[in-house]
Amino acid sequence: MAIETLPEPPSFETTKRLLASLINEGLASATIQGKTAEPKSIICLRKNDSPDEDISLLVKAAPGALVQDRDGEVLPVIQPSMFCPPVLVASKGVQHETVEAGELFALLSPWFGDLASQDVLDEISRHLQNSGSNQG
Repeated sequence: MAIETLPEPPSFETTKRLLASLINEGLASATIQGKTAEPKSIICLRKNDSPDEDISLLVKAAPGALVQDRDGEVLPVIQPSMFCPPVLVASKGVQHETVEAGELFALLSPWFGDLASQDVLDEISRHLQNSGSNQG
């Protein structure tokens, strides 16, 4: 699955921070697709303990990023600068690209239903969207 790297829009700064936080805080599992030494390595994020989850995020590692892994599982030492836009969202056989953190979090909010109410998750999504919009 090829992901073409795009120029980085300002709003992607918020998205990179969200992705790094999801991995570093253990809120999502992340695996490497391809070799970590290759500049075109892809990081795949999925819901923890749910390999059959319908939604997955694929994002290209930045050239030169040293993504540390153990047996393909990304270790939680990710820096936001390790990601390149866009994020490929794969869900139920349909794929689309985005750079928007609010959109991503809204799609992933069912993953966190046991951690917070839907109202709280919706509010987080709105704040992420606003943060991304204010980056420019």
